[in-house]
Amino acid sequence: MSFLASASKSVAAASSDQALETIRRQYTELMLEIPSRIRQAKGEDYAQRLLASQREDGTWPTVDYADQTRGGWKTCNHLRYALILAKAYRTKESPLCGDPKVKTAIVRAVDHWIANDYICPNWWYNKIGVPMVLSDTVLLMQDQLSEEAVTRTLKIIERAKFGMTGQNSVWLAGITFTRALIIGDRELALRAREIILKDLIVTSAEGLQSDMSFHQHGPQLQFGNYGLSFASDMCRWARAWRGTDFALTDEQFSLLRRYMLEGERWAVYRERMDISSCGRQIFPDEQKRKASVVARVCREMGDMDDPRYSDAYTRIIEHTHKGEPVKYFPRSDYMTQNGERFMMSVHMSSRRTIGSETCNSENMLGLLLGDGAMFVYLEGDEYANIFPAWDWYRLPGITCHRGYPASLVPGRVRNDSEFVGGLTYGNVAGEPADVGTCGICAMEYKRFGVTAYKSWFFTGQAVVCLGAGITSKQDAPLGTTINQCLLDGPVTYRTVEGEAEVFPASTDRVIEGVRSISHDGVTYIMVEPTNLRVATKERTGTWRSIRHAMSGEPVTQPVFLAEIDHGTRPESAGYAYIVFPAPVTAPGSVGLLSNTSAAQAMYDSQAEIFYAVFYEPAAVIGPDDCSVSVDRPCILLIDFKNRCGTVCDPTGKHEEIKIGTGCGAVKVSLKPGRTRPTEFDF
Repeated sequence: MSFLASASKSVAAASSDQALETIRRQYTELMLEIPSRIRQAKGEDYAQRLLASQREDGTWPTVDYADQTRGGWKTCNHLRYALILAKAYRTKESPLCGDPKVKTAIVRAVDHWIANDYICPNWWYNKIGVPMVLSDTVLLMQDQLSEEAVTRTLKIIERAKFGMTGQNSVWLAGITFTRALIIGDRELALRAREIILKDLIVTSAEGLQSDMSFHQHGPQLQFGNYGLSFASDMCRWARAWRGTDFALTDEQFSLLRRYMLEGERWAVYRERMDISSCGRQIFPDEQKRKASVVARVCREMGDMDDPRYSDAYTRIIEHTHKGEPVKYFPRSDYMTQNGERFMMSVHMSSRRTIGSETCNSENMLGLLLGDGAMFVYLEGDEYANIFPAWDWYRLPGITCHRGYPASLVPGRVRNDSEFVGGLTYGNVAGEPADVGTCGICAMEYKRFGVTAYKSWFFTGQAVVCLGAGITSKQDAPLGTTINQCLLDGPVTYRTVEGEAEVFPASTDRVIEGVRSISHDGVTYIMVEPTNLRVATKERTGTWRSIRHAMSGEPVTQPVFLAEIDHGTRPESAGYAYIVFPAPVTAPGSVGLLSNTSAAQAMYDSQAEIFYAVFYEPAAVIGPDDCSVSVDRPCILLIDFKNRCGTVCDPTGKHEEIKIGTGCGAVKVSLKPGRTRPTEFDF
């Protein structure tokens, strides 16, 4: 029996399967929601322009059919155009609905692809990208394509086979499920559903982590790349399967809800995704696109979910969160404070987590994105499309030599240290227990011949940034970048003389004895007078330097830069500054207690909270000359007002820690599991 005869028999046998018919109808309806978004992005006449520009042989003049790039493969646009036309052909509201010319254009496009069977150097397009687009096109146009065309396209679609891990597994199984709808194979559909949902679990491998972050390509934060596709696909299948025996269980849907409300929500602020969550996809307007996908998934989840969660979804969509809560993701070495007035994030890496990756000629300059990059957002657009003009060796928050050789760029990168972690403290109404009103994250940094001890104390209203023991053996200037963002408005500063001055435009120079500097609503308070290099100049670069598939046209942006220069071959250098997402003139209730390679500590006298990072057993003189000591390296927060605290061991090596507070000592048995904080009373 031929394959086509077998497929036709399967379709006939399954015609009475109401579940598959329902899913096919619902899945098609979901696909036809997309044209309105395409018209909004590309223009109302986009499909008509595609129709008019197609050649007689089914090709388009704007498609590069000889392209061999691994990322952003341009040849695949041919199939994307065909799918857009198929959606226009099937959408009742479209002026092209049922138009014979559109049908002819789609048939030509499919026939051309079948005849040429273009192959990309990157396996992903051959096994996922092409079969994904082609299967959706065939599902929409099956009754308009010839039997031979359906048979030959199915052979291409069959290249998507079960296997792999994380979102790659979900994609492959999803394509197979669509193929099952095309041929009417219920058993294949059931098997594909099983494979799709096997990844809707909490895992320590690639996929959804216990802290609701998402990993792919190893232990690497992927909220905006694979993790966002995971959320979108799981929501899509939940919608397509609803009302049938394929539907998600309550437990599965609950986990998907948690991922959106406790995971993805933290990566989006005011219609943009945090740069640290975008993965290697540093593309034009990608922060906005990714945030829009999070909002769409939340709208769709809200429509399906219990009404009691509607407010939580709405807060994500409209960004109306209450207060300024803090969350640390221990599985991904990522901390974010994301509230109604501002967002600040820190992304670190360690021996157990990957900081960033360069793959398929994407993120070619992102070598240092996991080295303690700290982004500060008030309006959300502070870094919008700055990337071609960025000095990538001066990312906000990092300590780095000025210029690394290009040979160090490719691959996936880690920090060679186990001491990287964080914790939060304080209860926030309506939030899970791991969300706090304040928190700490810290890392011992060891990369490229540089050693540094870096910590960030999130007080709720500000972030205290400390660096100590900064040492380098390389003959290259070393610096710590306070911020590098789009220049928006005047830059003002105060020195030891105390008079506020405006920094000149189009200038790059060192200011001596700086006590504070302000720009675009953010104030940076120096704990001690500090020499800062400040720049307010235009910078020029290209998108192609970041991703080879993009334009090589020069892009110029006005950039604000503030940097602490540690000199060449520093030994035990340091820094201490406070970031206030508001105009201020003094550090307020925050006081520095220690900033050494043994311990970094501060005290908030108003809240009566002691923050400390101990890189070794040590003691620090705390409030009221009270000594705070530990017998193990740890991250420690003590609430002196309520006589309680929380502690974690970032290395995961120790079972207990003895803490002395001046009011007596307490032994804390640590929770199993690396970096998990343990609460205690004293």
